[in-house]
Amino acid sequence: MFIPQLVRKILLEYSQKGDTVLDIFSGSGSALVESLVTGRKGIGIELNPLAVLISQVKTTAIAGETLKNRYLKLLEKLYEEKKSNRNYIFKNIDFWFSPEIIEYFSHILNCIQTEENEDIRNAFSVCFSDIVRFFSRCKHSGFKLHRDKAKEKQKVQFDEVIQKFHQSFLVLYQGINELNHIGDFSRPFIIKGDSRIYQNQIPEHSVDLIITSPPYGDSRTTVAYGQFSRLSSQWLGLLDSPDSI
Repeated sequence: MFIPQLVRKILLEYSQKGDTVLDIFSGSGSALVESLVTGRKGIGIELNPLAVLISQVKTTAIAGETLKNRYLKLLEKLYEEKKSNRNYIFKNIDFWFSPEIIEYFSHILNCIQTEENEDIRNAFSVCFSDIVRFFSRCKHSGFKLHRDKAKEKQKVQFDEVIQKFHQSFLVLYQGINELNHIGDFSRPFIIKGDSRIYQNQIPEHSVDLIITSPPYGDSRTTVAYGQFSRLSSQWLGLLDSPDSI
């Protein structure tokens, strides 16, 4: 990721409070978050729909008590409601996930979808996305999709999945509470799309600073960015639109 401390140093050195900062490859929102906490207005352009979702959640304030109460309600649903017969299906799902994980994940997502508040539902979805790779059959080492034969016969209990989901929620909850302590701020404007197209729609002289970390390629020394996020994106239905990557 774009190192937050580096971003903040550059922002403080080359911009002022109230300035508008543009990141044309905004990823999961490091520059947008740092712009927010340093009193700048942020604009981000990002093609990867999962990264856009993460950015939106990281820059959306939710009352801590409300978020905690809704999370406790979600946990109740996860344990009290019978697992749904509606299992998620997408290409090669059986290759990457065991039958029990497909059942567990489908139940979690079905429960998340019952949350009426969109911001909270998105927050829970990001927590879910954080555990997908861990319980998949792909190798944990590295950033590309390679199946790990050693994981094919592993059995996972539902409680293990929920424990991992809970750990992800605690990290998110801490981050949102820190956001709440900032006070009034200008929420970044995030554009989902190709920066080669959308940067031309930003008026001239409307941006004070452009800061970005270019997208990664796909070689032995870099992160296969699309691959790394694909399984989570498939579970969340983020690759279903006609203009998907």
